[in-house]
Amino acid sequence: MTVDGKLMMSNAVDDSPDLLWHSSHAAFYEPTGLETLRKHLRPGGVFALWCATHPGEAFLALAESGFARTELAAIDFENPCLRQPETNYILWAQANRAS
Repeated sequence: MTVDGKLMMSNAVDDSPDLLWHSSHAAFYEPTGLETLRKHLRPGGVFALWCATHPGEAFLALAESGFARTELAAIDFENPCLRQPETNYILWAQANRAS
């Protein structure tokens, strides 16, 4: 996926939509939460979500229904803290180009 735009970073919120650090974060992963996020993107803007575990088929379907394009990438790496292989995921979701 090729994109132009600004990079915005924040502290980690959760490990994945199914592994919340706090129950108050749940609304972010619901239809209204993703719609609010999408409204803050410019036309064609991209939202990326890192997940320590697979984000789940239900959340992927929700993202696919609210964004023009989505892509999930599995990232395999050796976790130096656990000294074992691990897989994390990055979900890219792109807003419609028309405003």
